[in-house]
Formats: sequence, structure tokens, C-alpha cells
Amino acid sequence: MVGEIFQDNIVHDHGLLARATIQSQIASPFYTSVYAALVSVINNKFPHIETKWHLKTKEKEIKDMLVE
Repeated sequence: MVGEIFQDNIVHDHGLLARATIQSQIASPFYTSVYAALVSVINNKFPHIETKWHLKTKEKEIKDMLVE
């Protein structure tokens, strides 16, 4: 059940979690290790999501967030 919820939220929300994680890390670099641990757990528990995580997070979106 939890796996299905994660998959739906991460894959179908078009990288919403990826964007939120990156924005949070930029806003609070002190917690970088926490964000890294979160992403690591997600990638470890749901390896098929990792590929979609990278596909959904486009390079342009990351650059736009860094400029803001």
C-alpha cells in the first residue's frame, strides 16, 4: 500500500517531490544531509522510481529554481 502511494505521488505529480526537495535544500542548506537521506531511502525502497525521478526533473527546471 505505501509503495503504491509513493509511486502515485512521485510519478504522477510530475516531479513535485523532486522540485520540493531541491527548493527546500536551496532554502535550508543546513539540512542537506536530511534531504539526501530522504532521497536515498526512496531510491532504495523503490528503485523503479529513481529513473522516473530523474526523467521528471528537467535540467531547465533546476536552473530556473537556482535563479529565483
